[in-house]
Amino acid sequence: MNKVTLDSSFICALVNKSDVNHEQAFALYKEFSNSQIFIPHLVLLELAILRRKNYQDLHGAIYEFLEIIQYKVIPIQIQEFEKFITKTDYNLKPNDYFILFASQVSNAKLLTFDAKLSSFL
Repeated sequence: MNKVTLDSSFICALVNKSDVNHEQAFALYKEFSNSQIFIPHLVLLELAILRRKNYQDLHGAIYEFLEIIQYKVIPIQIQEFEKFITKTDYNLKPNDYFILFASQVSNAKLLTFDAKLSSFL
């Protein structure tokens, strides 16, 4: 079974029909519809924060999406994460390091529209 990890940029593009990446997100979602879906804890926190910022209008759509899909939250051991960041020099924001690491731990393809993060895939 294929595995995918979803980033907040992917989820926002998927549920927002006016997002420039919506069609691509929808096509990818259909392509991976039978895959095991992982979402890092941090992505769930990012989505909660987006609710308070620019994406208030998407809040309902985001949470409706999270309710209808079956996903697993990726368990992370801090010691493993510390080893990962000391072995890599990606110059990423801390949250992007975490998301990249979570995707690697779950051995899943990361779906993101974050240009900098996707350059490390």
